[in-house]
Amino acid sequence: HDSSPPIFAMSGGKLRVSGTGRRQFEKTKLCVLFARGLCDATDCAFAHGHQELRAAPNLAKTNLCAGFMADGTCPRGDACTF
Repeated sequence: HDSSPPIFAMSGGKLRVSGTGRRQFEKTKLCVLFARGLCDATDCAFAHGHQELRAAPNLAKTNLCAGFMADGTCPRGDACTF
């Protein structure tokens, strides 16, 4: 696997990941085509069985809080998930 860092960019108040950053999502869902016997791709981004399945990354605190961006405060305080 490529060890170069992911490229992050802001778009519409959301954090976007491009390039190799997408690899953090590889094998986090089962391949529905493989389950039907229709996928034999060795480079498939989806898991071909539970043994390949990985936990999805924690994306908490990866988007900007609209309230904080609007006036510098958030009514949810420390409980804010953004």
